[in-house]
Amino acid sequence: MKKAVAMSFEGTSIKVLHASIKDNELTVDRSETVSQDDLDSYLQEEKTKEFIVTCKFKAGRHGVLTVPIVKSKYQLKIIESEIRKASGIKEASFIYIPVGEQIVENKKSLEIFYYAVDKEDIRAISEIFYSNGKAIKALYPSVFSAAALLTSEETDKSYMGVFKEGNERVAFLTKNMSVYFIRDYDSFDEELGDFDIQNINMTASYCVQHMRTSPSSVLLMGNICESSDISTIPSVPLASFTKTDNVHCSRETFNEFYLPIASIHAPQSSNILSREFKTVNTLRRFMAYASMIFVTFAVFAFCLVFFELRDTSAKKELLRSMGEDKAHIEAVFSEYRERETEIGQYKRTVEFLNRTSPDIQHLLTALGNISSRDLKFESIQARLNDGTSFYVAINGTSFVDTYASLQSSLQDVIDELGKTEYLSITKKTIDFANKAFKIEMNYSPE
Repeated sequence: MKKAVAMSFEGTSIKVLHASIKDNELTVDRSETVSQDDLDSYLQEEKTKEFIVTCKFKAGRHGVLTVPIVKSKYQLKIIESEIRKASGIKEASFIYIPVGEQIVENKKSLEIFYYAVDKEDIRAISEIFYSNGKAIKALYPSVFSAAALLTSEETDKSYMGVFKEGNERVAFLTKNMSVYFIRDYDSFDEELGDFDIQNINMTASYCVQHMRTSPSSVLLMGNICESSDISTIPSVPLASFTKTDNVHCSRETFNEFYLPIASIHAPQSSNILSREFKTVNTLRRFMAYASMIFVTFAVFAFCLVFFELRDTSAKKELLRSMGEDKAHIEAVFSEYRERETEIGQYKRTVEFLNRTSPDIQHLLTALGNISSRDLKFESIQARLNDGTSFYVAINGTSFVDTYASLQSSLQDVIDELGKTEYLSITKKTIDFANKAFKIEMNYSPE
């Protein structure tokens, strides 16, 4: 049975859910609400190392784009470039969902829905956790967490979900379990009122006119479905989203903590965590598994040494008891020497396994904070050299068109790297024809 801890940033409060997961069944173990002012102290006391986080990005951008269909190895770069232009965010981390194909000017094009966030906003949230020795396993925009609950066997139908987050309402359109449209509006009423119905009707009308999709029903999520005071007739049937059978908790807990519950079911394709932090998480998991293997082998080697030492002790006792039998002393002593030589081999193994290795966590944190400007890091390699230092290489590409701009951007990154403690630049390579670069470094924390 797996354990998961999910957090949802909602207004000035943070809702925390501890859950157990087995197969497709989710059981709520504990739920609590923490104020943002107490978050640091909560993270310092909490034993959990990784968190699933849901957050509403006020500066998030979303919309529908049409991009040409090209070979798969070029498609992502074109989508990224178009999202950057449409959103106006220079350094963006984004999610995109294919909506369908169209024929534009006799050429096949792909229509996508995108959601983009500035990487600085992601870094600001991530640093809260990393500064307290924690990590974010996945980071979801709140609307994508909520949409994860709207699963239906009738995948050809469209649904509109509505939930409240602080003083805001969020209305979103889904089809085939994917988000197609998002609309936010302010509402200071706790219960569902005529103002909400008017906004729901406007949103449904917009979806019909511009998205060519009419929602079959509107699903009210969370506490918004508990009470209402309406006289306006909705243009689309309303229904309260109820707790599913695979979620085991009270109805009150489900309505109050529906966003952290939903985030546990959210697909990885909705994870907007930037590539740099995903790389750091991968390295952290690799090092954790490597540490477990190291400890296992160390214990195994220790057991071997223990049994060999115990066997040697028995041989010594036998040697003393046979002191009067001089004829056999030489043979027993020869056997003892052989055993001692064998023990020496195990001792070298134990000393090797117990030797200290340099700490790479400081380096990973420093690399995650580097401002890459017009450069894109494609890969970060780290290899242990001689037990006291690491060979580190960063490979990447550039978005600029001139050699001088590429050289300037690369020099800025190198200058920032040069400020990192224990890190020295050994080599830099520029391939202007491919707008590629490589920075080689040596990291010696000892």
